[in-house]
Amino acid sequence: MKLPFWRNKNRPLESAFFEQFSKGLPQGMSVPEEFSRLFEWAENNDRIRSTRDGSSYISFGAANSSVMIHMPTQDPWWLGSENADHNERLKVFARTGGDGSSAAFWLDNEGKQHIVHLGSGSGSVMIGIWVESPLDFLRLISIGYDELCWPEDYNLPPEELIDAGAEFEAPKALKKWIEDEFNTSVPRTADELVAEMSEIGEESDDSFCQWVGSLNPQ
Repeated sequence: MKLPFWRNKNRPLESAFFEQFSKGLPQGMSVPEEFSRLFEWAENNDRIRSTRDGSSYISFGAANSSVMIHMPTQDPWWLGSENADHNERLKVFARTGGDGSSAAFWLDNEGKQHIVHLGSGSGSVMIGIWVESPLDFLRLISIGYDELCWPEDYNLPPEELIDAGAEFEAPKALKKWIEDEFNTSVPRTADELVAEMSEIGEESDDSFCQWVGSLNPQ
């Protein structure tokens, strides 16, 4: 049986975005296979944009969407730690809201890589392991929310959250590609993919929240 396009390990990666992105990850972290396929699709479909300083990012939604994937960065301010080993275990790679909230790769104590959400604290306070897999992250961003940092909106489809008079612009091409490429479906609402999340500062059973708390004991 012929392997699906994204499972063909012998197929060379052609994405320049992938090459730049992978160089920004520390030892122990890797670009998920699903992400590498997404990066190539983004390049082939003119979804790569550049900031004023020349840094590349991928935009998926409407012109006013705050959701994007950018090059991996460290955010020692968020952790509140100057320990290099701690900061190397957390690499921010996506913006999830206009308030400064983001998504990041995190290595747990066993070296397993997770996707976590980092609320800005000044707006969203949502924190914790966000989705179960890289593919679920792709499914989440293709639902079409302009912002993904507000869990109170997760039970509503994005077209019901737009301002009166505004026109909803669904990421139809991205959604179709994900469903075809990975033989999956994209739900109408985020709560079908994201379990109950924690808030900054509260007690939590979430392993990422517990790790963050251990760095800043009260």
